[in-house]
Amino acid sequence: SAGGVRVWDAVTGESLFSLKHSRLVKSVAWSPDGSRIATSSTFDDVQVWDAVTGEVTGENVLSLKHSRLVKLVVWLSDGSRIATGSDGVRVWDAVTGENVLSLEHDRLVKLVAWSPDSRRIATGSDDGARVWDAVTGESLFSLKRSRLVDSVVWSPDGSRIATGSAGGVRVWDAVTGESLF
Repeated sequence: SAGGVRVWDAVTGESLFSLKHSRLVKSVAWSPDGSRIATSSTFDDVQVWDAVTGEVTGENVLSLKHSRLVKLVVWLSDGSRIATGSDGVRVWDAVTGENVLSLEHDRLVKLVAWSPDSRRIATGSDDGARVWDAVTGESLFSLKRSRLVDSVVWSPDGSRIATGSAGGVRVWDAVTGESLF
């Protein structure tokens, strides 16, 4: 919400602690091991917090800086990387906070999805979806839609990508970028 994130006990409903931000929080994501929480707020603020104590200081917490609105934050399944969506996508080392990869977009990035094998990244913005090499940052292909892409997801085996928009769902070949149906 505006000003922060509240963490609740899922069994008792008890409020455990709050994570304070100076602006509206746009995205929240738990690390895969549950030890940290990443939050993004409007403009340039991404924080990685200790998920047990709610602290923003210490060995396992980070501050990741952007120059524009940060729409989302997504962890890689092994917890080693964090992707943030803004005027492009930045991929960060989840331990050091080093920006290890930048994926440039013409429009604000609203969606990021790691492939099941962690070797590719699908991104979505007002101008459609794109697939990138997650190591080199090379743009592999675009998934062009006539409407804004609202959702992007990989099939569990990584062979297909589905995009959703006001016009419905389209399924794509994840190797060639060809529209299947």
